[in-house]
Amino acid sequence: MTTSICCILFTFVAMQSLRKSLSFSLTHRSLLTLQLSSNRMISTHLQMQGYTSSVTTKIEVTTGDSQSFKGDLLVIPFYKPQLPKSDGDDSEQLIAALKTMIPTGISESLSAIVSDILSEQNFKADATSKQVLRISGSLPVKYIALVGLGPNPKKGSSGDIEVTTAARLGRSIATIAKDTNVENIGVVMLPGTSNPGITQLLLGVHDASYTDNRYKKVPPGGFKTPKFKSLSFLDCSEKVAADIQLTNKLTEWVASGVHFAKDL
Repeated sequence: MTTSICCILFTFVAMQSLRKSLSFSLTHRSLLTLQLSSNRMISTHLQMQGYTSSVTTKIEVTTGDSQSFKGDLLVIPFYKPQLPKSDGDDSEQLIAALKTMIPTGISESLSAIVSDILSEQNFKADATSKQVLRISGSLPVKYIALVGLGPNPKKGSSGDIEVTTAARLGRSIATIAKDTNVENIGVVMLPGTSNPGITQLLLGVHDASYTDNRYKKVPPGGFKTPKFKSLSFLDCSEKVAADIQLTNKLTEWVASGVHFAKDL
């Protein structure tokens, strides 16, 4: 009798232990499966959208020449010329110096328009200064924008555009795109601009395009979606043209990380 009771108790305890072991195994397996599934979801999300969860502007980047560019907006950057110190008004000298910096690649009609804009003496190429003109007629662009970069930090060097200057130019391009509500933009690149300068310019574009509407009340009709879709780098080197897609992709990932930090 005692032996039977002991066998029954032993069998009961063994069954309880086996049930707990199976329960733990199933729970552990379920958690592991859930974790792997979550990791795959996060990985897929990162591949598709990057790190940030705020509104991002997807920009198609291409290269070309300013003579054949057709789009909504043509951006022409200018350094501010360094003139000899004078006690009198040097406006005429400044304008004359700026006119010598008009890109030779653009058409004669566009060059004449830029020359007329400079003759008004409102644009002096100071850092962050902008002058935008709406063009009518049969010209290949709707707007021309002159963007001031300030004095060349490299003092006339023909090397790559300086980091701060490139980022400032990119932010100006994004701001003008918002103000004019355009889709396709071409920017005439300064001589000597290489991949690092293009990278900083694109980071400036993404920085100024950042929008976080997550905690804002949705207005009637929803938030306005930026029309800015494509950016063409004009008259750049063959090296820049060959690497432009890789440069753009890497820049998008860096910008996504920056936006994620802003999201926090």
